[in-house]
Amino acid sequence: MSRSVPRSTPTPDPAPVPTPAVVSRRTIASAVAAERRELADVLDSLTPEQWDAPSLCTGWRVREVAAHMSLGFRTTLPGFTAELLRARGSLHRMTDRTARRDAAALGTRELAALLRENACHPWKPPAAGPTGALAHDVVHGLDITVALGPRAASPRTGCSSSSMRSPPAPCASSAWT
Repeated sequence: MSRSVPRSTPTPDPAPVPTPAVVSRRTIASAVAAERRELADVLDSLTPEQWDAPSLCTGWRVREVAAHMSLGFRTTLPGFTAELLRARGSLHRMTDRTARRDAAALGTRELAALLRENACHPWKPPAAGPTGALAHDVVHGLDITVALGPRAASPRTGCSSSSMRSPPAPCASSAWT
């Protein structure tokens, strides 16, 4: 005896998956600039104890993270290459060494000012495009603010911050485009 298979109602096609909108380099640059400015404002409000508090980056205080974030604005390609050679090719060793050195050499006001004054700087991580710069700045900004607790992190929440809710101030530089 053969079994009949009950007929099922045809399933409707699933809703189309939305494709991400193409975001222009200028929009990304503006978001990077907004993140840097917002973090500079947070850094300006910190106490000396908060600057010396541990961040979410293992072994780094808030000041080392801020120094690391500004390295790309302060270093030329030959300087970067020399630091990388001193670190025997280890990017991790190089960034750790330079962050510690620069955190000791630069004052807290200077570190905050470097982010603000270079908000539109076109630096991006090695082998990454403009979205890499945005990811770098958002993640390290959260490494600082989340570690400091809700008062430092609020209203700053990375890409859902003001940089993504309203159009950020554009960067005049065409280096991003």
